[in-house]
This record gives sequence, C-alpha cells and structure tokens, in this order.
Amino acid sequence: MTLFKRKKKDRKKSWLRELIWTIVIVVAARAFLLEPFTIPSGSMMPNLLIGDYLFVNKWRYGWCKHSFVFSLPLLPGRVFGSAPVAGDTVVFRLPSDLNVHYVKRLIGVPGDRVQVKDGIVFLNGKPLKQKEVESYNIRSAVGYDKPARAFIEELPNGKSYKILRADYGKDTRANNTEEFVVPEGHYFFLGDNRDNSADSRFSLGFVSEELIVGTPFLVFLSVNESILDLLKVSEWSKNVRLERFFSFVGDI
Repeated sequence: MTLFKRKKKDRKKSWLRELIWTIVIVVAARAFLLEPFTIPSGSMMPNLLIGDYLFVNKWRYGWCKHSFVFSLPLLPGRVFGSAPVAGDTVVFRLPSDLNVHYVKRLIGVPGDRVQVKDGIVFLNGKPLKQKEVESYNIRSAVGYDKPARAFIEELPNGKSYKILRADYGKDTRANNTEEFVVPEGHYFFLGDNRDNSADSRFSLGFVSEELIVGTPFLVFLSVNESILDLLKVSEWSKNVRLERFFSFVGDI
C-alpha cells in the first residue's frame, strides 16, 4: 500500500513538473521567438486584411523590455538582432498606450526626411516611384465603399510593396504634410492603406526603437469577421479566406 501511494505521488510530481516546463517553454517562445497577433483594422490593406491571424518574428530585431508581457524591465535597452530597414512591415507598441500594438510600414529611419505631397512620399527630397497596377473598393471609416487605386511603391533600397490610395481630394492632411526629420533612435511609419491609417503623419508621431516588437511573417488563419466564423462550415466560402492560410507576409 505504501509503495502504491509513493508511485502515485511520484506520478503527480512528474505531471506537475511537465506542466511547469510546458508553461515555461510556451512563455519563453512567446517572449523570444513567435507571438500571435490579429489584424483589427484595414490600415495595412491590401497586404494585411482585417481578420488575418499571424505570427510575428520577435528575434529579427532583437529584444528589449517591451518584448515581454507587461513590458517587464528584464533587459537593459535592446539586445542582439539587427535594426529594421525601410520597407519592413513592423509591429510595435503604441507610444501613448503600451498595451496596444500597431503594425505599419517603415518608411523613414533615423536622419531621414519624409514628406507627402499630393499623395506621393518624398524621402530625402526625392519622390518614391509609384506604378499603378489595379483598382479597388475599400470600406471607408464611416461604413461605405470607396473607390481606390493600388500602386507598387518602391524605396531607394529596392524594396517594393503594394499600397492603396483613395480619392479624398488632393488637399487632405494625409496627402500633403510638413517635412518630418526622423530623430536618432526613432522611426517613421505609414500604413499601406494611405488614406485610412493613423500613422506617423498624425498623432502617432515618431516611434522609439525600444517600442519595436518584431515583424509579421506568416498568416496562419484569415476570416472575414471573427475566428468564430471557422465554426460555420456552411459559410466558409464567404467568411474564410483559405487562400491566405499559411501565407508568408512577403508573398501576399
């Protein structure tokens, strides 16, 4: 009887150790390797869509205290990794609310001068190349469809990506800005959906390098409304975007 109790107690301890180690591994992986996020807005259309569920690569840019839940002060500054470059899609914490994450396109690095004129981005005094490729309909902030045009925009470093421009008029604040000079240790971000993005042109301002979390690299699920749509098998044809499942962000 005593031997039976001892074995039962050993099994319980073994199960508890396995549980603790599982929790440690999951927390460590989330902090240092991959973290799941969902896209709640259309500011990065047409490349990232509302209802995309994706993994963020957290080792590419290294780690800092904001890499951890609750921004625990476990690291002095940013360690390891490399600096992001213009054209990268970057996830970062919102400067005004560290509990909120944003995803935007990096346009200006420290020392760059960035300005938008008539919807064209000027980087260090030179306009970025834009080539129109197709037309779109996008849902506006007040809930109606708005015609838009899609362009391939190219940066001086050769990186290119698709953006959307809607016709809200040339004199809008989004299409014509002051010149921004990116300070040391900070970055300038724009949304790919240029006329529907709260980014560095507005209240977001410059983003400190210490707030950078990582870069999205894989869309593992994509649904039109919520992840609960996956349970409505009969509605998959209109609610679930199967073609985006397990798509690398750079290939979308």
